[in-house]
This record gives sequence, C-alpha cells and structure tokens, in this order.
Amino acid sequence: MVVSGVLAARILGVHDRGVFALLWVFALIIAMGTSLGLPVAVTYWVARAPAASGAMARSLLPAAAIQGTCALLVHGVVVYLVFRNQGDSAFRAGLASLFISPALLANQYTYAILQGLQHFRALSLCRLLPVLLYGAAMLVLFITDIGTLLVVTVVWAGTVLVSSMIGLTVAVARLPKPAAHGTPDRRDMLRFGVRALLGSRSPIDNLQLDQAVVGLFLSVSALGYYVAAAAFTNLPRLVAQALGFVAYPHIAPLDGPAARVAVWKFVTAAAVACAAVVGALELPNCVPRAVFLWRCLRARSPNCKDPAHRFVIVRHSTRAGGQRERCWLSRGWKRCGDCLLGRPRS
Repeated sequence: MVVSGVLAARILGVHDRGVFALLWVFALIIAMGTSLGLPVAVTYWVARAPAASGAMARSLLPAAAIQGTCALLVHGVVVYLVFRNQGDSAFRAGLASLFISPALLANQYTYAILQGLQHFRALSLCRLLPVLLYGAAMLVLFITDIGTLLVVTVVWAGTVLVSSMIGLTVAVARLPKPAAHGTPDRRDMLRFGVRALLGSRSPIDNLQLDQAVVGLFLSVSALGYYVAAAAFTNLPRLVAQALGFVAYPHIAPLDGPAARVAVWKFVTAAAVACAAVVGALELPNCVPRAVFLWRCLRARSPNCKDPAHRFVIVRHSTRAGGQRERCWLSRGWKRCGDCLLGRPRS
C-alpha cells in the first residue's frame, strides 16, 4: 500500500494524483453508504450461527443486488456533478471508475462471510489480492512509463473487479448448505447494520473523509500532496485492521463479562502491535539522533576529550537592564539540537 501510493504519485503527478484520490474516496464512501451496514450484521450473525450462513446469504441476494445498483447510479451522478468541469481526462477517468463502488460493496460481503466463518487465511488472501494486483500493475506502469490518469484508473478498476469476483467465488464455496431454520429476519439485520455502521467504520481510516474535505475545499493538487504523505501511514492501519478482523467474530458469540474481557484483550494487542510497527519504522531515524544526543551529553563534561565538543563561552545581553550573562554551549550540542528538531546541519 505504501509502494503503490508512492508510485501513483510519481506516475500521475500532483494534480492527477489528487483527482485519482478523489475518485477513490467517492467510491469508498458510496460503497459504505449504500451497504447500510448489512455486511457488519452478516459477520455478527454468521459468527453466532455458522450453520445458517448459507441460508442467510441466499436471503440477502435481492438486497445486495439492489444495493449494487444504487451504488452504480449514485457513483454516476457524483462523477457527473464533480468531474464534468475538471477536464476531459478527469471525466473519462470518472466514467471508468463507475463499477468500482459495486465491486467494493461485493468485497464487503466477501470479507463479512469469511470473517464470520473465521476462515482467516482465505480472508487475508482476499484482502491482500487487490493490493498485490494493483501494486504489481503500478510497478509495470512506472517501469514502462505509459501511465496516465485514465490508464491508472482502468487498471485500478480492473484489479478491484477481478479481486471481487475471485473473493465472492471463494466465500460462496465455503458456505455450508442452506439450513431450513435459524435464519435471522432481514429487518433485524438491517436495523443492526444501520446502528453499527458508524461505530464500525472510522471516518478517517475507512471513509477517508479527511481526503474528501481536502479535495473538495482546497484543491486536487493539495490532495495529491496529502495522499502521497498519508501513504506512509497505511502499514500500522493494516495491522490494526487485521487484528480487528480476528477480534469481531471471536467476540460476537460472547455475552456479558466474557465479551468485555475479550474486547480489552484485543484492544491491548492492537495497541502493542501498532506501537511495535511504528517503532520499527522510526528506528532508522531515532538511532542517529540518540547517538548525537549521547555525544552532546558527553560534551557537557569538562573531561570530554573530543575536539568536536570543545566548550565555547557565549556572551549575550538580556533585554532587561543590559546585564551580561555567561552560558556554556558546545558545537556538538548545537548539532544535536538541530538533528533532533529535524533541521539541516550546516
């Protein structure tokens, strides 16, 4: 995810990268909104009654078809209203992205079924498949230098569509045979999903409303810079989401104190894992700064023999009374302070 985001910025440039990010944000918001939280409800009820998951999936087919059609229509309206005055390339790219919202909706149902059945290996492969396909395609475009906004959008749409079809095939193949009893009422599932939708989706991480605000109220060029920088934050989020995918079906069948204990266990594990990932990413930057700090602390001792840390006397006048003070500084401490603050050293 980090590599593909950086490659997209290098291939498209600032403006087109911002347009591409806005297309992605709209597709994601539309897919989330038209789902009405039903995938969240599917995971909950499949985890509580795996034997009835086949009948449950069959009963939700008409609702899923209506949601996919609504997502396609809403996406078309948004593309027309937002990109009709953004130039021909942006509008053509928007038209090429029309089927991404229904494909993302299909991915949500795929993940919900596999998550509820606790088939985590298949779930992880289905989640990684679009990322791997898209990253490989972007690498090819970067090497061949044939990437344009329309080409990148078509490649993105193709990878999402292919991965959604493969994921649905895998999920349907793992469903048990439909049972005659135990299927929850669709109205109960819809009420559960609508109530759980906002709580189960982060406005920043899942809906990416921050990118929508930047693209709509600033400029697509500013959004291009923003998403290129935000690409480096994808890895900790991916780790946290992976733990969340495991936690939800484990907690859903539990009630009372056992459920609360399980929630805190998974929250603690996610916090530790994300902190470890961030620490590993920051380690190459922290080690040189720690070395500079250690050398500068040595420089404060009169016994230091390092010629780079010789003390110098700095005299300066204070504003009140014009009195003169003496303070002890060192060139090493100055270098260390600049390094710790991220300033270039002279």
